[in-house]
Amino acid sequence: MRGHQFTISILLVYSLLILSNHTSAQEEVNFIQKFPTGIHAGIKYGLMAIMDQYISNEKYSGNMLQYYVGWAREHNKYVYRLNFSYGFSDQIKNNNARTEITQVFLTQGFLYPLRDKKLFSKELNLFIGASTDFIYFLNKPVVAVDGFDFSQSHAAMLSVGLNADAILRISNKFHVESALSTSILSFAFRSVDNEEDNESPAKLLTLIKGLNSSFDLGVRYFILNKLSIKAGYEFMLLNISAWEPLTLAGDYLVVGIIYRF
Repeated sequence: MRGHQFTISILLVYSLLILSNHTSAQEEVNFIQKFPTGIHAGIKYGLMAIMDQYISNEKYSGNMLQYYVGWAREHNKYVYRLNFSYGFSDQIKNNNARTEITQVFLTQGFLYPLRDKKLFSKELNLFIGASTDFIYFLNKPVVAVDGFDFSQSHAAMLSVGLNADAILRISNKFHVESALSTSILSFAFRSVDNEEDNESPAKLLTLIKGLNSSFDLGVRYFILNKLSIKAGYEFMLLNISAWEPLTLAGDYLVVGIIYRF
């Protein structure tokens, strides 16, 4: 079912590209926008790997589909953005053992423009800022692992982070976009079913003990002044080691659309 959803989404984006050939004659893309603002939505699909030592010392991996929505608005001196994503997969496996992974991300923050640069004779827009990020993670084994009594593992982390974005304007219609983010200070919660020790479930973590980081690179195509689509790659990493270590990494293909109103 999820494979069909992903295929339909790809076909939708492809159809929009074909449609742009007909609409371009009606409306030229001439609006100069420093940052892609408006309402955006899309999907992320790719391979994720996890090591959750509350559940098992072995690595589990498999494909995950995520949905995301967001909003960005450009003010005189900064850009405000708000993003939400949800992912679920019941096909994260290690040999015959299988687990269900649920993850939720909520991010809000500000970006401030730096002085424009030139790269390969093209205009390069740079932004730097800060964000507040919330992550919720649930690991629920479907097939029991011998020697482990825990039925599910939870983690939540609220972080303050730094962000850097870059946009290379190839033309009015094509932009190459990249973004890097990392947490610097986090408040985290970690628990498992049937845990019987006295360790505190909540701790304040530096980036050494609690890291939430991501990098993405993609190409944006403006169909109209107010409508654009993006395809790209994203890498994300979550590491919490203040308790039994939890490491989550993912490589995703990202396809999305944004509408500026």
